[in-house]
Amino acid sequence: MTTGVLLANMGGPQSEEDMQVFLKRMFLDPQILPVPHLIRKFLAKKISQSRYKASWEKYQLIGGTPIVKNTQATANKLQESLGKNYKIEIAFSYTNPLISESLEQLVAQNCTKIIVLPLYPQASFTTTQSVIDDVKKCKNITKKIPVHIVPEFHNNKNYLLFWETLIQQQIEQLNFKTPHLIYSAHSIPVSVAQKGDSYPDTIAETAKIIAGNLGVEYSVAYQSKMGKVKWLGPDTKEFLSKIEDKENAEILLVPVSFVSENLETLYDMDTDIIPYAKKIGFKNIARVTIPATHILMTEAFKELIITTSLKTKQEEHNTKF
Repeated sequence: MTTGVLLANMGGPQSEEDMQVFLKRMFLDPQILPVPHLIRKFLAKKISQSRYKASWEKYQLIGGTPIVKNTQATANKLQESLGKNYKIEIAFSYTNPLISESLEQLVAQNCTKIIVLPLYPQASFTTTQSVIDDVKKCKNITKKIPVHIVPEFHNNKNYLLFWETLIQQQIEQLNFKTPHLIYSAHSIPVSVAQKGDSYPDTIAETAKIIAGNLGVEYSVAYQSKMGKVKWLGPDTKEFLSKIEDKENAEILLVPVSFVSENLETLYDMDTDIIPYAKKIGFKNIARVTIPATHILMTEAFKELIITTSLKTKQEEHNTKF
C-alpha cells in the first residue's frame, strides 16, 4: 500500500502575471478576507489589479521567491528518507500546482491514504485552516481515500532543535556575547486573533522554549502587516526603535514562523527591517537564514508523517475528512 503525502504552503509567483493571480486568489480566500462573497470578489479583483506591479517589483529585487524550489527540495529529501511506500507531492494555496491538482496526482498514483502537511509550524486560521478548507473542497477528487491533516508542529523536538542549532551557529559566527533574540513572526489581523486563533500563543510558546534551551534573552515582535486594519504587535521596527542602548545591543532576528526563505525574509527583513535598524544606530544586528533543506527539518517532517500515518482508526477520527 502507498501513502501519499502533500506538502502544502502558500506559494510564490514566478512572473508578473503570476503575481496578479496570486493576489487575486489570496484575497478570494475567506480566511484571508472574511467578508461576504460578492464583496470579497470585488475587493480581490481591485486589490490584485492595483498591487501586483509594486508587489512584483519586490520579488524582482530579491531575485524571485525560492519557496517553490525549496519546497520541492524538501519533498525530494523526504522521498529519499521515507522510501517507495510513500509518494510526495507539493502544492500551494495561491500558485500552481494548486492543492486540488496535487491531490489528483496522488490519487492517480493509487495512494490508499493521503497525509497533508501544511508547512506552517504555528497554525493559524489564515494559513493551516485555509489549507484544510481547500482539502475539504476536494472530496470529489479523493472520494473514499482517507485524508488526514498533520497538526501544527511548533513544539516538535526536531523542529525546535533545528532553530536552536541555526541560532547557536549564528551567535558563534557573529561572536555575540550577550545576544538578544527577536522572533520576528508574520503578523495577523487583531480581529483574527480575537476570534480564537492560537497563532500568537504558539509563537510565544515556541520563542520561550528555544530561548530557554539556549539560555538567552528574547522578545517577540511581528512584521509584514498590510492595509489599514489593526495587526498584532509590537511591530518589529517599532520594537527596535525603543531599545535604548542600540550601539552595544547584539540583536539576532529569528524568522520563526517560516520554514523557507521567502519575500518576508529576503525583502521585509533583509532590505527593510535590518537597514532601518542600522540607520537608527544598531551596529550588531543580523538574522538567522533558513537553509533550503536541513536534516533536522527532514526528520521533523518524517516523524510527523509517520506518526499520523500509523494512528489507529480511533485516533485518526480527529484529523480525518
